Amino acid sequence: MNRDAMTDEMDVDMNESDNQIEKRRTGSRSVSVESYSPSFDLFVGSVATSIEDLKRGALSAVSQAEKEAQQLADDIDKMVADRGGRKREREGISEYLQLNVGGRLLQFPWEALFHPVLHHTPLAQLLLHFTDALPRDADGRPFIDVFDAYIDWLADQVAMIHGRMIDRVELEDQPEATDPAFSEPHSILMTQLNLAPPAATAAATAGDGSRTLEALKEAMDDKVAQLREVKLQYEKLMDLLTPFLRSGDEDDDTVVSVTVLGKTVSTVKATLNRLGREHPLYNRFNAGALPWSGSEVRKTSSDHFRRIVDFARRQRTAMAGTVVKSPVVKVSLMPVMRIDCGMYNMRPAEVRANIASASEMDKIARMTGKGDTRMRRLYKLSRDGKLFTDLLGCVGMAKSLLLLIQHNKHRFGCWLEGPLEQPDDPRGEKLTKCPMFFVSISGAYDHPTRIDVPANEQRVSVAGTETGVMDANDLPRANMCIATGRLWIGFGRWAPSPDVRSVQQWVERELLGTKYRGEINPMGNGTLAEDDNCTVDEIEIWKVGLA
Repeated sequence: MNRDAMTDEMDVDMNESDNQIEKRRTGSRSVSVESYSPSFDLFVGSVATSIEDLKRGALSAVSQAEKEAQQLADDIDKMVADRGGRKREREGISEYLQLNVGGRLLQFPWEALFHPVLHHTPLAQLLLHFTDALPRDADGRPFIDVFDAYIDWLADQVAMIHGRMIDRVELEDQPEATDPAFSEPHSILMTQLNLAPPAATAAATAGDGSRTLEALKEAMDDKVAQLREVKLQYEKLMDLLTPFLRSGDEDDDTVVSVTVLGKTVSTVKATLNRLGREHPLYNRFNAGALPWSGSEVRKTSSDHFRRIVDFARRQRTAMAGTVVKSPVVKVSLMPVMRIDCGMYNMRPAEVRANIASASEMDKIARMTGKGDTRMRRLYKLSRDGKLFTDLLGCVGMAKSLLLLIQHNKHRFGCWLEGPLEQPDDPRGEKLTKCPMFFVSISGAYDHPTRIDVPANEQRVSVAGTETGVMDANDLPRANMCIATGRLWIGFGRWAPSPDVRSVQQWVERELLGTKYRGEINPMGNGTLAEDDNCTVDEIEIWKVGLA
């Protein structure tokens, strides 16, 4: 064979080899690779197999991401539908929405709610998509249980945004900013939420302009992460809107009214039911209960009465973890306002809302693994008293207890099977071993998070009335100790404090996980509170499972 012929033959062989390698690279394994190097042949086969494995893995990951994205979207749709929401397009909407707000008929500029500044607020979502789920007054009009003067003011602000005279709604620089009848519903209805679905963006491309599998997977993961955040935003929206929507309880959803100097003041029965049937404000609206019930209010300022009713409704509609402030009027009339509040047994003092929202409570309840996740509150510090004896008197021997604590913006607690059993000896302590875990709602983590306790340290110790739970040095330190010293209630440096607000809480770094965003002290411990030793703002104890 001459040199030219050999060269031609080699060219043919090399071309054939290239074709076969290309087939292997693109996934065809039925043709064996023939090359001039067995080791090279083996290497190419290994690369081809790796590429196939990578492709299968990437496609599987993309498929899983697609399924999760669809599930998240379905969850959001169901969340909205379950609360009576429905999508409403701009077309066909009348210029004004007729509303009954606290007994006063108002018009609201409906179309303005599509404005970008307003569209993702609870107010816009409520009036655009949930009007069918609002309670109805006797004439069938949608009813919003809010201070009427606030909605009147807000409608003016929205109209000016729609008319491009202002670019945002600001309460801070208004005279009403210090009035809780304005500021508290404003903090609910004008909260800016991120309800927009993830924008459609292309996956990153390789140098030759082609999209890689890895880039596609990363793009899908990013979209799914964004959808998870959107779902959390919708959960927050539902928490904010739920107190204003029909509950399904016909009695709670009934709009009741009374006339004050010719002006109608209305609320839903749910606002009054939580006060109790013997409460003076309940009976003022309950026609026939007492000789004066349901009759026109004649000797009280209509403004004062509206604000007293609003104080009751704000306690019902408040955001979790917030403080509801008592009514305010101009300084010269505050003594009269206090008298009027006293007449209706609405003590003019700050009231704390529940520590956790409905969705947060649901998440915690599901963490317990209980089939029955219904809850009943047994104890609330601001209502029942700050002494340890107050706490025990309310809780008794109940089991499956959720203890929640608020310290500034940090909300946390623990679930324990219980009970909180006291010793027979007033100078002793009673140790009960039972399943338990800690939970952080906000502050230490971005989302409600369960923190498990080692099984051999799941125990609660309750002190007798004449001593305290002993620490490692055999000194009485607190009224109650949970999880072998990780949570002390009624904690004192030298002796137990009778005030349960004095708390010590810590958790080892290794139990906190990677998503913990608090500080770690020199001993290697973090805390679910703002400080490990603190005087907390509120404590609640709930029973999980009512069967």
